[in-house]
Amino acid sequence: MSPLFRVKPSTEPTILLTPSTEPKLDPAEVAAALGAEPTGTTIPPGGSPMTKFAARREAFRRLTGGPLNVRRERWEKLNELAAAVRGPAGAPSPEQVADVLLAWALERVEKGELPDALRRSAPDSPPAAG
Repeated sequence: MSPLFRVKPSTEPTILLTPSTEPKLDPAEVAAALGAEPTGTTIPPGGSPMTKFAARREAFRRLTGGPLNVRRERWEKLNELAAAVRGPAGAPSPEQVADVLLAWALERVEKGELPDALRRSAPDSPPAAG
């Protein structure tokens, strides 16, 4: 009985894979350039698509910020502010607005501009004199 099909050598040229000529990125160098600290987390070489997806999701979560514990009315105000500064590229997230406002407030505290306001808003503190 003859075979159902005959295997012939390919007429296409063989493709040889060579290592990349680009230098590998040093995670510590990338972290320093971004003003971050290395986490020590590594992805196994040639990780599965699910591993890469998980890494992408974690990077997105870290870049967009974690959950904020704020009162509902403050969260609504952050949403309103985010929508109010919408531009052609889109609007910032409420977390990004909160980060900018927090940075602004901390700059004022460092300059000594807000101590009375902070004392008034501290729980169980007596009203500021004046």
